[in-house]
Amino acid sequence: MWDLGSQVVTCKMPEEDRLVELLRHWCFGHETHVFIEQIPKFAGTRQFAQRNIFGASIATLYGNYKLCVGICLGLGLRPVCVVPLKWQNIVECRNFDRLEKGPWKNRLKDRAIRLFPDVRVTLATADALLIAFAGRKILGL
Repeated sequence: MWDLGSQVVTCKMPEEDRLVELLRHWCFGHETHVFIEQIPKFAGTRQFAQRNIFGASIATLYGNYKLCVGICLGLGLRPVCVVPLKWQNIVECRNFDRLEKGPWKNRLKDRAIRLFPDVRVTLATADALLIAFAGRKILGL
């Protein structure tokens, strides 16, 4: 998500080469923050495995996280890593009901639509909008 004054621009997580191109395009030369969901330290442990997320998925998730942080640093952007529990508390959208992935993503989308009524929210962009909303709150922006 990018906040361009009053305009908000979102996109689904692109492939690696497209990510660099997008971040370069939206880098304005001044202090630009990129809000990234921080992968929990317990990823890959038994506690995390109880959520039915397999090793390859965890490796991909962690790899994407590190890739995003590295690309941002390489381009001179300021990555702001936001812990899931923190952003979910800020946007008042926690998964206390332990919903499966589909219903959970729909709940996130509904919350994002309420917070961003003028933005086209999709299942692929809802959590990014919520993470950015929370990150801005954390930084006082």
